[in-house]
Amino acid sequence: AHPGHEYVLYDEDGGDVTLTLVKSAKPLAARWFNPRTGEFTKAMMVEPGKQANFRAPTNGPNEDWVLHLFTGK
Repeated sequence: AHPGHEYVLYDEDGGDVTLTLVKSAKPLAARWFNPRTGEFTKAMMVEPGKQANFRAPTNGPNEDWVLHLFTGK
């Protein structure tokens, strides 16, 4: 993590994730990375300084995902 700028979270079985994001000067973009295919989902904007809920595109055994949050443009 680079607080307020970038975060990476690994979720070994997909599903739901809830994070409390620190307040930052810039909005954050969030996207899921599929380590099985090497592809990213389309990024969505999230409001920093609040709790945010994320749901991986799939869940279950061997359905790992990486959540990538970063300062948006």
